Amino acid sequence: MHEYDRLYQRWKRYRFKKILKTILFLLILCLVVVGLLFAYRFKTHENITTKKLPKTNNIILPQKEFEKHLKAPSYKYRSKRKKSIKKKPIRTHRAIQQPVPKTIIQKPLIIKNDQVDINELKRLFFKAPTPSKALIIARRYYQQKRYKESALWALKANELDKSNKESWLLFAKSLAKQGKKREAINVLRIYYKKSGSKDARILIQDIINGVFR
Repeated sequence: MHEYDRLYQRWKRYRFKKILKTILFLLILCLVVVGLLFAYRFKTHENITTKKLPKTNNIILPQKEFEKHLKAPSYKYRSKRKKSIKKKPIRTHRAIQQPVPKTIIQKPLIIKNDQVDINELKRLFFKAPTPSKALIIARRYYQQKRYKESALWALKANELDKSNKESWLLFAKSLAKQGKKREAINVLRIYYKKSGSKDARILIQDIINGVFR
């Protein structure tokens, strides 16, 4: 279990550093935004205070001829206009039924791990960590016989989902491939006590007999 604890502590330190970097970045971004807003408000306030209204010495007086055109229209013109206006019938419109928007179901992301480069898989994982992405990387390393890296990524998957069966089994097999069969069996026994998994019990026997893949 020492290797398991050591890898678990390494993953926790990595997770903590990542969260700390994100918090520092957001704090710096907030300070920059606040500084820009303060500078913008100060500049606009300064522009408003410096502006002066133009002085108008010339007073425009209304002309006498303009008063002639302000006579009220005759009553006859008003009455004729009233007679010419006919009331239009008000049509009742039926309520327009708007089409109900169709819900679009997004399909889950399917990654063909044989065609995607492992560095691209890591980039996708760190962008949006999920147990399935970590297991794809762990399987790739296990196929390449890089069992130390396979154990580390299986541990990351288990950190995101403690109940994931494949993360426990793949982590135990990676330890056994490194010659740490006792530790691998102890990990599987812990998982078997929690879940009662038949696959974990079979893998324990396979590791003891040395017939696992």
